[in-house]
Amino acid sequence: MGLLSLYFIRKFKRKTLFLISGIGLFLTLNFFSFANNFMMIMIGSLFFGLFAGLLGLLPNVLVPDATPIEKRQQILSGLHSMYGISSLFAP
Repeated sequence: MGLLSLYFIRKFKRKTLFLISGIGLFLTLNFFSFANNFMMIMIGSLFFGLFAGLLGLLPNVLVPDATPIEKRQQILSGLHSMYGISSLFAP
């Protein structure tokens, strides 16, 4: 997934990737509702994972693009600490 993500991040603009990932997640979730056998669920899971992986990678790409260099380390540390804090409060 890493090389595939790198290709898409370099080829498309960030806003376009957010839209593609969001729409892809929505469509794959709807695909799950129509799945009537195990193979359809597996195909839907594959595409859901691809879109979710791309969407999960984009915040790490956007922070260095949108922040000044002197604040970049602090903001990236805050972003990644939110992952840890959210896992504490998750059910």
